[in-house]
Amino acid sequence: MPEMASKDLCCESCFEHSWLRQLAKQNNKGSGVCFYCGTTGALVPISVFHAGFTNLLKDYIPAEYANGGRDSCLPSVPVIEAIERDWKLFSRRVPTQKLDCFLPAVFNGQEPPFRGGFSTPVVPFHRNAMSTAYDKWLDFWLLDPHSFSSWPERYTTEDVDKVGTFVNQAASHLGHFVRILPSGKRFWRARAEYLGTSEWECQPLPLEQMGHNPSCPASRLNRAGEKVLYCAETEKTALAEIRPGRGYICTTCEIVSSRELSVLDLAETRSIPNPFTAIHLTWELDLHRIARNLSAEIAKPTSRGEDPVIYSKAQCFAMIIRGMKLDGVRFSSSLDSPNGVNVALFDISAADFSNSRMAIVTHTEIKFQHLEPKTPPSH
Repeated sequence: MPEMASKDLCCESCFEHSWLRQLAKQNNKGSGVCFYCGTTGALVPISVFHAGFTNLLKDYIPAEYANGGRDSCLPSVPVIEAIERDWKLFSRRVPTQKLDCFLPAVFNGQEPPFRGGFSTPVVPFHRNAMSTAYDKWLDFWLLDPHSFSSWPERYTTEDVDKVGTFVNQAASHLGHFVRILPSGKRFWRARAEYLGTSEWECQPLPLEQMGHNPSCPASRLNRAGEKVLYCAETEKTALAEIRPGRGYICTTCEIVSSRELSVLDLAETRSIPNPFTAIHLTWELDLHRIARNLSAEIAKPTSRGEDPVIYSKAQCFAMIIRGMKLDGVRFSSSLDSPNGVNVALFDISAADFSNSRMAIVTHTEIKFQHLEPKTPPSH
């Protein structure tokens, strides 16, 4: 039986993460029984993983330095447990007691890239740094009607370069999510109406009635008087967004963009960076978290119609996007989840309408959970 290799060697079978497996495959230096997973085969010096894990561990800090000494959602655990929880790096073949030897062997007596040792409880830095972009946006979305009810008036602008620090910082964060949609991009719009008195004599609404509400009432991404065309990327999503019941007869139409559109794209999930090679790992993870949460906040349905608290903040958010000279926002649909996508267009003239037709809703599905009553905080 081949002799068990030392802790300074491992193999491709130790890993689930594709980048680690590929690096192991490219650097094998012989064969034997892997100390970590017990597989007999090609072995690789564990030192080849030093640079990659140094990069990964830069996104962790000791829990004692985190906000409040802990993460609000994730428990503080030793770093080997933290990286496996967050990134799913290792094969199940590697026993826990062997996995505890891995990072000390990778760093070979050197200190990890954070204060403390490998048994120090840690939390992800991008979730805890007090000056992160996500932290600023979290403050923005706090549900405090007194703090945010006047934001659109206080920060009204047509150019982000002419306003204060928050708006400029917000625009710099959002700039990472700008995307160009090509001319000829197709969208859909729906209305829960039709011409006629019953389903026995009915016609679709004419195209001139399928555009934005001409009275321009305040809505989620526009203040009163501002034009916004709310549409979707599929006919199904457009229908879901008007919340029809089973049996409703609705009118839908196609919309085609007449030019390229610069939009803030919060629906296209940013590809999660490779933690071993991303130069600015913490910042990229921070941006990924911003996009995911902003999209959810914009799409969240209100339980009491036009909620002034949520709407004032969403309108302020849209104001920043307008100040960036963008044509609209692309965001996920909460009513056609998880794949539906909505688009709010600020330039109505860039949309050409066609193919008005009727659709009858044949199926809806409701899932729910119970909520406990909440008592307002005492003052």
